Amino acid sequence: MKRNSRKTALALAIIPLVMFAGLGWWRWHSSLPREFAAVVPGVLYRSGQGNAMQFRNAIDREQIKTIVCLRQIEPQSAQEWLNAERAVANERHVTFVHWPTLSGEPVAEKSILQFLKMTQDRSRTPLWVHCGLGRHRTGFLAAVYRRVIDDWPLEKALKEMESFGFDLTTHGKLVAALRELDVVRLRAKLKGVQTQPTL
Repeated sequence: MKRNSRKTALALAIIPLVMFAGLGWWRWHSSLPREFAAVVPGVLYRSGQGNAMQFRNAIDREQIKTIVCLRQIEPQSAQEWLNAERAVANERHVTFVHWPTLSGEPVAEKSILQFLKMTQDRSRTPLWVHCGLGRHRTGFLAAVYRRVIDDWPLEKALKEMESFGFDLTTHGKLVAALRELDVVRLRAKLKGVQTQPTL
């Protein structure tokens, strides 16, 4: 009798451990990079840096075709993240674009135009843009998209940036660049590019 009660107690102790381990495995294998979100579902996604598994999950879940990485390469820091990201992109047949940009600095205009063109190219979308934390550089490009493609007023774009943790007070250069953005000229340069419907 004692033997059976010990077996039962042992089984009751093991079951939660197995369930907990299974839940941990599932969460790990279904997790996404920090701040991962759709700007426009099926067209444009945004996030911070993730690990290789999170990149695979996001690519597979959203059928990503292009990744734009804005992270700066610092000579003194390890670059395993960059090698891992490139490897995952290659493994999943995803185009990987790297525009190293300092945090707090606007993305170069030629890159902005290229980015906007890619978001309107069905062979390049869904497109996913990210930086380190998914707040400032990524927020800047998402706001450019909102202003030029979605025709959002500046204040609405700034509010969305803040909702993703963008700090308007410490990143004045990015805010100033958005205020000075020549939306009409950028749209003129996009003329002839078939625009995708937005939600």
